[in-house]
Amino acid sequence: MPRFDCDRPKPIPRRPPEPPFPMPAMPPLGLIHALETRLRAWLKRRRLRRLLDYDDRRLRDLGFHREDLLWALRLPLSHDPIQALRHRQEASTGD
Repeated sequence: MPRFDCDRPKPIPRRPPEPPFPMPAMPPLGLIHALETRLRAWLKRRRLRRLLDYDDRRLRDLGFHREDLLWALRLPLSHDPIQALRHRQEASTGD
């Protein structure tokens, strides 16, 4: 039976070729967490800003005060404004 070139086993390369520059497997997890935290806080601030369009009576019905919303919007981006509002409301009611 004749032998063909495709019947011969091909040598397996020992290592894949290395790129000309080093590539990390993934970006630093701390950086990803920091960006995600700030993005979520920014999105929550956008939602809170919409509440400022309501009048004071409707805000009271929702359980908010305009001053508390403005306070939460002035917090740094590293803080969650909704969590801060919850803590502030719990502290003011004495729970």
